[in-house]
Amino acid sequence: MKSQKKVKNHERIINKKQLNDNRKELSDTLAQNLILYTETGTENFETENFEQVLPKLKKSKVKWIHFNSIQNIDSIEKAGQYFDFHPLLIEDILNPGLLPKGEYYKNHLLFTLKMLYVDKMNDIAHEQISFILGNDYLITLQEQPGDFFNLAKEKTLNQKGKVWKNGTDYLFYIIVDLIVDNYFNIMEYLREQLDEIEDLLVESPNQNYIHNLHEIRKKIVLVRKYVFSLLESLQNLISDEPDQISESNYKYLNDIKDHVQYNFELVESFKEDQRSLVELNQSNQSNSMTQVMKTLTIITSIFIPLTFIVGLYGMNFHYMPELNWRWGYFGVLGFMVIVTALMIWYMKRKRWL
Repeated sequence: MKSQKKVKNHERIINKKQLNDNRKELSDTLAQNLILYTETGTENFETENFEQVLPKLKKSKVKWIHFNSIQNIDSIEKAGQYFDFHPLLIEDILNPGLLPKGEYYKNHLLFTLKMLYVDKMNDIAHEQISFILGNDYLITLQEQPGDFFNLAKEKTLNQKGKVWKNGTDYLFYIIVDLIVDNYFNIMEYLREQLDEIEDLLVESPNQNYIHNLHEIRKKIVLVRKYVFSLLESLQNLISDEPDQISESNYKYLNDIKDHVQYNFELVESFKEDQRSLVELNQSNQSNSMTQVMKTLTIITSIFIPLTFIVGLYGMNFHYMPELNWRWGYFGVLGFMVIVTALMIWYMKRKRWL
């Protein structure tokens, strides 16, 4: 009975822990953060109900609202009603499969991009980050709960004075710049992957690494797609000059564009490197096959005269004097050994072996 009670108590502890974990996961999913930037500092609020945020929105001219997950549809729709978002805007931010893009509306703009990172499986993963920029507010939404908000919050708080002075479009720049800076880490990751494959091709040229090359190609294509789309979106954002971005802050957006342009050029160079490695792999395979054919040809060449000798004495003529010699058999074997040795010597002299 005591053991049964212990088991039941243990099950209750486990179920309670699972319930707490589920509640924490749900809390992370529904969490919204509001940061108000004022002349004297910042105010930070966290809640699961968007309506609790509303009374605080008029306290500052620079407001940042962050949604930890796009699964919090109820609060997102309430925010859409409060800020008068177009229905298509809500549809876009709830669709994580879109390419990076910018859309302009009457009182705000939508800008989406992909945050790239290396996951636990050592593969490139991506997550959509959406920005809704108004004249006095910035709303950010991430695809799923993660560390993005804490990193962005830390960087923006380090420049809270400049954020309050330059407005929400400068806050928009800081967060986008944080995401784009991480692209350099992705480029370093791709460079290391290509270098590893190149080392394998040089150290073990007889092995076929086409699978490795195919995997790195898929990663390069994925990164190129998102980097190129982001570059186009930034170029359009700068050229269209929306009202939500002040003229003094365009220099910051141009700086981000230059970084994205540089990353795009890196990806293009990686594409060429991958093609070169494919050609090197094919060349190695061709050389390996050539070596096999060379070995088979040498063996065949050695056996041709031996086959002739064996065939000669295999003829069924009645009168063949050598067949009656006492040492004829051993003499033929010795002659075959001499012929083989001469052929090997000749091939080595010609550097065929």
